[in-house]
Amino acid sequence: MTNMDVCNLEDDECCICYNRTSNRVNPCKHIICKCCAERWYSVKKDIRCPVCKQNMCSFTENISKRSDIVLFAKQNHEFGITLKTDTNGVLVKLSDKKNATCGLKTNTIITHVNEIPVDNHQIVFKIMEVSRQNNMCVHLRIYKPPKEKRRWPKLFNFNFRLKPR
Repeated sequence: MTNMDVCNLEDDECCICYNRTSNRVNPCKHIICKCCAERWYSVKKDIRCPVCKQNMCSFTENISKRSDIVLFAKQNHEFGITLKTDTNGVLVKLSDKKNATCGLKTNTIITHVNEIPVDNHQIVFKIMEVSRQNNMCVHLRIYKPPKEKRRWPKLFNFNFRLKPR
C-alpha cells in the first residue's frame, strides 16, 4: 500500500503521521499536517510534496495574515526581482520598477514565503513559480533588524555619599 492509497482511505488523516488533521498543502491538496510538512522541509530542504513530489507553494491552505508584503501572481506575470542568498534570509538585489509591486525594494531581506522559512534564493523562486502557475498570492515576511538600544548620555552623577550629621 502506498502513501497515496493511505491518503484516499481517510479524508482527514495525515499521510505521514496518520494523525487527524484538516490541513492540505498547496497546490496538490494532499492531507499533511503542518508539523509534518515543516519537519519534512527542515530535514530534506525540499519543497516537493512527500506524496506526489510536486513542488508545494505553501504548507497550508490558510496562510496567516502575518505577511509584510503580498505579491499578486498571474500566469503570465513576471515578478521582476533578482534574489541572492544572504545570512538572514534571501536578499532582493534588483527590483524592476515596471514589474515590482507592493513596495518590494532592493536590499530587502525575505525570511518567509507563504509561511515557509527560506534561506536559499532557489527555494524562493520555486515557491513563487508554483504560486504564479496556480494564480495564488505570494505572502512575504521581511527581516527586520533588531532595534539598537539608545544610549543616553550620563546627565547626572548619582555616585555621591551622604555624610552623617
